[in-house]
Amino acid sequence: MKWDQEKIDQALDRIFQIVLGTTEGEITPEKSFTGDLMADSLDYLDMELHISQIFGISFDFGKAVEEMRAAGIETVRVRNLRDYLAGRIGDD
Repeated sequence: MKWDQEKIDQALDRIFQIVLGTTEGEITPEKSFTGDLMADSLDYLDMELHISQIFGISFDFGKAVEEMRAAGIETVRVRNLRDYLAGRIGDD
């Protein structure tokens, strides 16, 4: 499957609905995982599993957060995760 930005967004929105109990349209790019969405360590593990399965990649949320923070991102937001994944799966 080719992963353009729209398909990545749709897949992530579905993952957020399953893992975080959000509703369609509730997630915006500026929402932070811990502050706005109240994600905890079990949520991160569950998201890792779903992201790995859906996108067919090995994904470690903790490693992704470390890389984002090393790039100067203090608060990880939905848009940061989307950009991070787009840079790793692209439209092969």
